[in-house]
Amino acid sequence: MNTKTQKYLLSIAPISFIWLIFNLSNYLWIKKNSAELIGDPAIHFFFSLLAYEGLKNPLLIISNPVAFIGYSFPYPPFFYYLISPFFILFGKCESTAMIVNGAISSLALFFAVYKTACLLHSKKSGIFAVFIIAFYPYVYTIYKDLFLEVFLTPLITLSIFFLLKSNYLNKTKYIIYFAIFLGLSFLTKFTAPAFISGVLLFIFINICSKWNKYSENMKKSLIRNLLLAMMIIITISAPWVIINKGKIISGISSLTEMGVMLGYKNFTPASNIYYFIALADAITLPMFLFFFISLFFLTKHLRNLIFLWIITPFIIFFFLFVKEVRYLLPIFPALAIATSIGINGMKSSFVRKFSCIFIIVFLTASFITNTAVTPGQWKKYIPTYKWESGFKLRNDYDPIFLEFPRHFYYPAADYDRGTDKILDLISAHSTKGAKIYVGTGCTDIYPALLYKSKLRNLPNIFYLDRTGYIGSGLISEIDYIFLREGTYETYCSNEKFKKIIPGLEKLEKAEFIINPDKENGIIGILIYKTQNNPAILSPDSPR
Repeated sequence: MNTKTQKYLLSIAPISFIWLIFNLSNYLWIKKNSAELIGDPAIHFFFSLLAYEGLKNPLLIISNPVAFIGYSFPYPPFFYYLISPFFILFGKCESTAMIVNGAISSLALFFAVYKTACLLHSKKSGIFAVFIIAFYPYVYTIYKDLFLEVFLTPLITLSIFFLLKSNYLNKTKYIIYFAIFLGLSFLTKFTAPAFISGVLLFIFINICSKWNKYSENMKKSLIRNLLLAMMIIITISAPWVIINKGKIISGISSLTEMGVMLGYKNFTPASNIYYFIALADAITLPMFLFFFISLFFLTKHLRNLIFLWIITPFIIFFFLFVKEVRYLLPIFPALAIATSIGINGMKSSFVRKFSCIFIIVFLTASFITNTAVTPGQWKKYIPTYKWESGFKLRNDYDPIFLEFPRHFYYPAADYDRGTDKILDLISAHSTKGAKIYVGTGCTDIYPALLYKSKLRNLPNIFYLDRTGYIGSGLISEIDYIFLREGTYETYCSNEKFKKIIPGLEKLEKAEFIINPDKENGIIGILIYKTQNNPAILSPDSPR
């Protein structure tokens, strides 16, 4: 073994050890957690199962590509098709999806953070940055769940690494890598452009400042590489974007449209100040202070890069109706890299060593303490805080607040949702021939339990996103609509559906079925009838 190989193995050994500990912890925790996925993670699991069905029978994809890469998916399909093959090896269950997602995405994330920090400073900074990003409390807990941001984060970081590696668009090989990973980011979640925009702005500002100094050949090379990158990105993402252009436009408009319907004054300094507080709390206050202090020890060039990397998506998300900390997960690598490089750049050896030791001890203690808690105990140990915007909506209902657990997000556990009654109700109406839309929050287990339950093979059950699409059909084909009481859908469904679906003018409230019961978790369900069926649906006399 030559010296170069030995140095390489020594450099990746700490990262491999961190990755092993990180994923072993996730594996043990997920195996202990018996709670079903709910909310967005359940949605992602459900559609990874749909992708799995398509991979098992490719003729389904060939015969109906729109259904398997289009309206059937609420988000771009890359994540679902990447996860689904592992169901063959490890079984078709939530644990497989979460463990595989965590293992693959953390490996890519640690590699990207390490290489980016090495490129910007040194290998020592790279290893320390990997340690910091791995043991940010919010990071190692959200990786126990199934969110698209978990997979989007390494793709964005890899895109930024190869963009920086291209030396301001000069090296064609790295431009190709940059374009591929950015294209895959676009096929993972709509928010991808927000996270690359700041770094792109930084690159173009630097190119413009030196443009007059470049030779003609250099200018032609830069333009050629830029066009090449655009062509690759469009080639990768265009098929899905073209098929789903209506969904994308409707989804973007809904971000502000819902706020207008509910009378929410979202674009206020208060709501975004709380968003910033939530971000600081997600990495813990001590680590946020270290990040802030580290900025003063970065070069001006690097400080500008980090600033644009972080602040640009934050400004873009100012206009989002719903603000959650996980939406900002792709900027966490910038926080870790800046902290690592800043501390390693401190001139005082004593301060530098003290800072490193404090961070290592603090994050390690936090990791050990939090991962020692079993899934069923997390509610007892982790308090939850709500930061309200100060503006109340009609009916004293304010669905938009920044709710985040102290230090990290945790999956729900030991929660009785009263699902049997709701499933029985929906099943009874479906078997009688009624076409039913089950709202995204209708049972609080949408749609993983529905997929596994007796509803899986029932006819006439539809699941659609808030834009109004259900596979290749529209909501105008539906007879009845089931919505959960207390969600935004119950307040704006009339206006929202009328705007999206022409001709749907007679959507009415038909009947309140289940009374809310906070003690045992039973939730209220509202049923709406459409113009397709004038009869009122009731649990005793289904259609």
